[in-house]
Amino acid sequence: MFGLTSEALAAFDDANGTEYPFNELSTTRRGYRCRWILLTSPCDHNVLRIDRMPRFHAIPSHCFSDKVLQEMIITGKGIPFPDEMSNVLDVMERWGRDKCSRWYDCTVRYMAWRLKNKMWSDRKCLYFSIIKIKVKDMVDRNDNIPDVVFYQWVYLYYHWFLYDTHDYFELALRSLHFVRSMGIGPSTTQTVSSAEVSVVSSS
Repeated sequence: MFGLTSEALAAFDDANGTEYPFNELSTTRRGYRCRWILLTSPCDHNVLRIDRMPRFHAIPSHCFSDKVLQEMIITGKGIPFPDEMSNVLDVMERWGRDKCSRWYDCTVRYMAWRLKNKMWSDRKCLYFSIIKIKVKDMVDRNDNIPDVVFYQWVYLYYHWFLYDTHDYFELALRSLHFVRSMGIGPSTTQTVSSAEVSVVSSS
């Protein structure tokens, strides 16, 4: 790794500081601050895959020293997640992954795609797109449930966001419970458990 200097940090910020996601991050004299960072690894060439897509990994920033973190960012080896995406990852790591590992993986890939293409999204649309992955999957897996359930959820999501809460965990939890109440999933009367709340609130 190269020697990290304040000049190198300043030069990188001058070149990239106005672009997403760096314009969403707070900075100090020591560099950018983030809770999560996106790392990429090559796909497994021992596995037959048509698209040969790389694998994306969301890693907590506290796993690295400050110097290593800044060097990964400046060299392009890692992309920092802005706060709105970090809020999602905090929940998905502690709760969402246990609910569905596929949902977690799709969430990381979706956010990686937005980061790599420098595509900003407001909180409402970001949360909607990620929760929709799971809701659509739950609806599509049950042939007895009409598509109207999905559109009912869309209406409810925007109502909840506009009038009740902007919290990702609360919105995701309400969404999954609504779909289950329509007869999808293991329980039609599931309520918010204290275990679920404590898992996320302790983060």
